[in-house]
Amino acid sequence: TLAAAFAQLERDLTSERTTAALSHKRSKGERVGHVPYGYKVASDGVRLLPVAPEQSVLERMRRWRTCGWSYGRIANQLDAADVPTRSGRPWHMYSVAVMLRRNSKRDAA
Repeated sequence: TLAAAFAQLERDLTSERTTAALSHKRSKGERVGHVPYGYKVASDGVRLLPVAPEQSVLERMRRWRTCGWSYGRIANQLDAADVPTRSGRPWHMYSVAVMLRRNSKRDAA
């Protein structure tokens, strides 16, 4: 029971430290969180800059989606064309859906 209590204490402290560190970065205006596909962080650590090859892939994905393709079909086509993901893993329909939704919101803003 004592070991479990110390383990819980350590988890709580780690959580508090992480929250404090992220809050500090936000207060300094630094970017916090993941960088979406199609972009990289500028040298100022805040702004997002487009990455041309990834933007081209996103445009292809949008075109295919407009033609009525399913997310799964788009993922399969990207894999068949040997289009790399950032992680080097195969494309997945869920990640395609998230990318297209995220980028459509960004384009609307």
